[in-house]
Amino acid sequence: MVVGGTTVHLNTDQTAALLGLQPCTLADWRWQRREPPWIRVSRGCARYSQEALEAWLERHTIHEFPEAS
Repeated sequence: MVVGGTTVHLNTDQTAALLGLQPCTLADWRWQRREPPWIRVSRGCARYSQEALEAWLERHTIHEFPEAS
């Protein structure tokens, strides 16, 4: 999301709330170098681009379910 020409960046608590996760889960994923993509602002300070999060969620959204046997 771009607001006034600036990309919105969320902190860990905001991102965790958006994804329905605990902040410690995101911290673990960062340590494991897993997605979603994040930006290291400084030691112990991470930000997540809302635009990148939306793209990541779209890539991980299941649009079709296989038929049950």
